[in-house]
Amino acid sequence: GSERMLAKINKNITKAHIEKAFSNSIKVGINPNVFLMVGFPDETEDDIKDTIAFAESTKAFSICLSVFTPYPGTLLFKRTNELGLIQDDFNWCNISHQSFSNYFTQCVSFDKFHSLLKELISVVDRHNLSIYKRIFKISIMIRNNPKLVLRKAINKLKILAKKHIF
Repeated sequence: GSERMLAKINKNITKAHIEKAFSNSIKVGINPNVFLMVGFPDETEDDIKDTIAFAESTKAFSICLSVFTPYPGTLLFKRTNELGLIQDDFNWCNISHQSFSNYFTQCVSFDKFHSLLKELISVVDRHNLSIYKRIFKISIMIRNNPKLVLRKAINKLKILAKKHIF
């Protein structure tokens, strides 16, 4: 969600690229998903807030959240190690990009990072829950009135065909 971090970790894309890909995907009937990661060594509080804002506004079908993990052998492991962010007593048995106890950033205090991470987790959970609620509502509609749902789907396809979407 942060332009600065996308550049810093060499993603070679911008948020504008991402939004255009989302828009094009949705137009052709593909439900895009978002994979977010926070906690990079040079990430700032503002970068994390940008990611939170992106998560709040995304039109993605679902969001998957990971926390930066400096896997040995990677360039970011080397950077994290050079900055002294990996403690000698670090328990490598617990390392995982799904571990919300990870903390490898030099720019945000431990407490602030985990406070922002909790906020981001809440946004992701709300977003994903809303998707499951919509799926549940649709499944009930299909079960209760399959002919109506089929008619609506056919009408939608006709509209898309007229617009030459597919």
